[in-house]
Amino acid sequence: MRCAAWLLPVGLLGIAAAVKLAAMTASVGVHRVFLYPLALLLSVYTGEGYDERAGQFYFSDFFLDFSCAGINFFVIAAITTAWLFPEALPWPSRFKLVPARILLHLGFLTAAVYAVTLAANFLRVAIFLNLQPFAIGRAWLHEAVGIAVFLSLLISYSLLLYRIKNAQQPSNP
Repeated sequence: MRCAAWLLPVGLLGIAAAVKLAAMTASVGVHRVFLYPLALLLSVYTGEGYDERAGQFYFSDFFLDFSCAGINFFVIAAITTAWLFPEALPWPSRFKLVPARILLHLGFLTAAVYAVTLAANFLRVAIFLNLQPFAIGRAWLHEAVGIAVFLSLLISYSLLLYRIKNAQQPSNP
């Protein structure tokens, strides 16, 4: 049973590695999984439509390409989740199927990491769009906004996971 506790973090790291390897082979499908929902959110946020061509999403004054997908953030968030998420969550005693529990947890954690990645990407692009008039001639501003948003969200996400982990551990009297 102790071995089963390691399957969840190893599985999550395996998913992150598979996503990263697929992205490194320039697979448009992997990038589209991250970019399409981002383009939809940005379309709602900006109130304008977009055109998709060859895995890139073109708006009237900016575009999203593979570098905007947030694959590296996804990998870092998955590593953070694998490291900080509790080994075991409480389950009803009648639910004895360990592989099913692990797959269910793995699906939940992957969805959580994906949602955090999508939120981070959306905030990064939305904040930069508001700062875009000040960014003329300042290419570093795009990177600075990305660093600030990604770092602050990763720290917040880590603190949330740490709090969840500690809330499930019994306190010492």
